[in-house]
Amino acid sequence: MKKKTIFLTFLLLFSFSVYASNYTGDLIYNGDFNNDLDYWYLGGVDEYCNYILIPENEYNILQLDIFSEPERFWNVQLNQEYKTSVAEDDILFLNFNLKNPDGEVIVAVQDNGDPWRKYVGIEISNSSETTNYKIAFDGSINNWNAGEVELCFFFGENIGVFEISNISFKNLGSEVDIESLNADIVYNPFFGTQENTDNWKQPALSRIENIRKSHLTVTCVDNDGNHLNDVKVIINQTKKYFPFGTAVAANLFGGRNYNPTYVEKAEELFNMITIENHLKWKFMDSAHPSVDYVFDWAEEKNIPVHGHCLFWPSYPHCPDWLEGLPTDEIYDNVISHVKEYATEFNGKVVHWDVLNEAISNDEIWQECGIELLADCYTTAKENDPTALLMYNDYSLLRNDPMKQDQVIDLVNRLIGMGAPIEGLGIQSHLGIGGLVTPENALKNLDKMSTLNLPIYITELDIGTEKHWEFQAEYFTDLVTAIYSHPSVKGIIQWGFWEGSHWRPDTALYNYDWTPRPVGLAFEDLMFNEWRTDITSYTNDSGTVTENCFHGDYEVVVKFEKYTITDTVSVLPEDNASLLITINLDNNPPTIPSTPDGPAAGKAGIKYTYTTSSSDPDENQLHYKWDFGDGSYSDWLGPYESGVTTEVNHTWSKKGSYELKVKTKDSYNAESKWSDPLPVSMPKNKTINPLFLRLLEHCLHMFPILRHLVIL
Repeated sequence: MKKKTIFLTFLLLFSFSVYASNYTGDLIYNGDFNNDLDYWYLGGVDEYCNYILIPENEYNILQLDIFSEPERFWNVQLNQEYKTSVAEDDILFLNFNLKNPDGEVIVAVQDNGDPWRKYVGIEISNSSETTNYKIAFDGSINNWNAGEVELCFFFGENIGVFEISNISFKNLGSEVDIESLNADIVYNPFFGTQENTDNWKQPALSRIENIRKSHLTVTCVDNDGNHLNDVKVIINQTKKYFPFGTAVAANLFGGRNYNPTYVEKAEELFNMITIENHLKWKFMDSAHPSVDYVFDWAEEKNIPVHGHCLFWPSYPHCPDWLEGLPTDEIYDNVISHVKEYATEFNGKVVHWDVLNEAISNDEIWQECGIELLADCYTTAKENDPTALLMYNDYSLLRNDPMKQDQVIDLVNRLIGMGAPIEGLGIQSHLGIGGLVTPENALKNLDKMSTLNLPIYITELDIGTEKHWEFQAEYFTDLVTAIYSHPSVKGIIQWGFWEGSHWRPDTALYNYDWTPRPVGLAFEDLMFNEWRTDITSYTNDSGTVTENCFHGDYEVVVKFEKYTITDTVSVLPEDNASLLITINLDNNPPTIPSTPDGPAAGKAGIKYTYTTSSSDPDENQLHYKWDFGDGSYSDWLGPYESGVTTEVNHTWSKKGSYELKVKTKDSYNAESKWSDPLPVSMPKNKTINPLFLRLLEHCLHMFPILRHLVIL
């Protein structure tokens, strides 16, 4: 055992020394091409290009003659794997000569093997003269062993002649001052060639104060209208106005895949949801009963649903039977589907992504004509007049001016044809090679705002190659910048749990539900930074005025023996006020009796509990229940004084809970909470999976049964 421990310690120290030692020196060999193409791989020879070496003093020039237009930018490429290891904090320096009059060249670093993930991408613009380029790499995204990644030059998709020579690529170690290199281009492993500063931050924070908050004034008077000073006023936000949403997996909301923790977290963390897949046309045959679980839950919890999507205009994203039909039948089937779904889910969704990615997925509408796209919007509006109709696409938040221009042109063209486009969805799937600085994100939002449409970030997720702390820091900065932009009306993330996420490394929570640093960052923004919870005291005028984030509030005032609770909403572009009258001649109700009902049971089963209270002035009473699982009832009532009341509740998972209740009278004077009833739910309710599958099949075949059966 001792020998094993010593050996493992040696391996650990050796592994550390590999990356701590900084392998300075050449990362590639034969950059002068004096040994022909030794160590290099040149892709596309004979199929797309020929090459020759031209002698020049102490080195040769590699000349490429691309005679056949490449289908992809990587079809003609020159690459060489790293010959030594690189640590994350090493400074790398690339120097080369290039003449490229006929097209851009991309300098990249990518995996030396499948899936050929690209970590660096630098576009070198056309130049008819031989130009020397000096590129300094301010660290790497990972520690890499020799041979793990490769330096690449991609010669694009144009026919022409390219010349490259005198390539030098060195690891300078971690102690070099990068400014001293006088590089033409400095490349950051996260932000590429973008300059990342904090100049945007203070103006953004100021905008948040101005556009996401309004004043709330609470005035306290007695029953004769006299202002009461030194009244304790507790202002607690209960719901956000601004949508912070998530995409959800519909099948986890019910049936055999039901995941109670997933559903509870969705309610706890978000105030809008998107059904990730089950509303897409491709999935229509499996939509029910999964979407029914979600819509029933959303209605019960009063959480709005963003609909995604009515038409994704390429054949791989539509039912298989569509491709190959005559053009007029394709047109009719698309419009029929839009009408069917807009009608079926009328009143159940607040937004529709009517079109999704119509720039890159254009084969159907190019075949049928652009009128098809305009008709999708008019059909959706005719059959769901209240839903906000949106256009949704990617590469609009990041630095992609060509894509931005294409979307602006398409949307303006469709609006000109009469299409009722009422919002813009910006997807925002971000990762290494595509991260945008907060400052540039704001500039890109400014550009997309020229459409004069409300903007929703519809599919946000951020990959940082498992650099968890950086991911959290970047998430906070980027979302702060987005939230500060006046055109942005909502932010929806594309999933939140590793166990159900198309990019698991971008999730907020691990599989075991422990929060990643980015999850903690999200929680801090939602429940601390962008939430108003204030305790104050009225002045001589009987008022308290606070600047509050938009949303719904519970206001509790305490004066002498009185506790009064009321609610108020603080909305954009308007200041809110609340007048609370404390009837000093009124007596608050008695503390309700300890709840009576089962003290043990099974999770997933509904149980009934009772209590009662009396009011000294015989006022009617309302009751509020705390179920001990983070959920509360509304104020239930009114009930006559002394009457026994009841409530039903289902605990979704096993655990120990404390159930308690309080009451208030018709003057809003409250009692204290009752003594708690300990409740234990030691066992989850289980349902035979075969029975569930049979039941789901019956629900699909006979939709009317959905109104009669509760799973």
